[in-house]
Amino acid sequence: MDDFINAHLDLGCWRVVPMLVFGNDQRRMVLLAKYICLLMPSPATNDHLRCDDSTPDSCLRCKPKVHDICCDLCHPAAFEKFKAPILPKPTKQPLKSHIKPYTMTLKGHNLQDALFDWRDIKALLKFKPAIVENFGPGLFISDDIITRIIDCAQAGKILMVTQFIKETSWRDDWANEFGPSLLLLVHEHYPPPAPTASTRAIEGAALADVQPPAPRKQAPQRCSACQELGHNSMLIVFYVLYI
Repeated sequence: MDDFINAHLDLGCWRVVPMLVFGNDQRRMVLLAKYICLLMPSPATNDHLRCDDSTPDSCLRCKPKVHDICCDLCHPAAFEKFKAPILPKPTKQPLKSHIKPYTMTLKGHNLQDALFDWRDIKALLKFKPAIVENFGPGLFISDDIITRIIDCAQAGKILMVTQFIKETSWRDDWANEFGPSLLLLVHEHYPPPAPTASTRAIEGAALADVQPPAPRKQAPQRCSACQELGHNSMLIVFYVLYI
C-alpha cells in the first residue's frame, strides 16, 4: 500500500504495484522504460491462442487490447479533462436568530394552516400537478421552513425579505419571487410593530445621510484681546513686534 500511495515519487506509474500484487505480470510481459509501464500481450500464456492458431496474432476477437494510455502519471495530458475544478471558498452565512421556547397559540396554528394553503397554491406555479401529487408540496417549501417561519413570526424576526432569507435559508430566487406575498400572509396574523420614536430617528438619520449636507457658514474672526471682528490677537502681537 505504501508503494502504491507513493508511486508518483518512486515508480512513476500507478499500475505497477497492483499488477505485481495480483500477478498480472504472469499473464503479460511488462516493459519498464524510465518507470513507465507498457502492457503487452504474452503469446505464451494468453487464452486467445486457443481460438485460432493459424495466424501469428491468433484470434483478433479474443486478443487483449493494448492501451495507448496508462495513467495520469504516465500520460498527464490525457487526464486533464477529468480534473475536478477548484471551487471558491463558500462565504460564511449570517447566524440565525435564537428563538426562545414558547407554546404555540391559536394565532400560530391559524398561520400554520394559512401557510400550508399558500404552499399548495404556489407549488403548482413551480412544478407540474403530477409532481406535486407524487412528491407533495413540501418539494417547494419544507415543513421545517414553515415551522421556522412561525417561530420567527411570533418573535417579530421577519419583517423584510432579506430577514426571511437569513432566518429560513430558503432558495434566494424563490424567496425573492414569493417572499413578498408570504410576508403579507405572515403580517396578517402577526402585524409588524409600529415604528417608535427611536426607529423614526434612525430612519431620519439614514435619510439625512443620503441627502447632501448643507454648506456650513463660517463665523467671522473675533479678536480675543480687543473683541473686534475681522482679526485675531496674533495680528496684534505681530504688529507690536515687527512694526
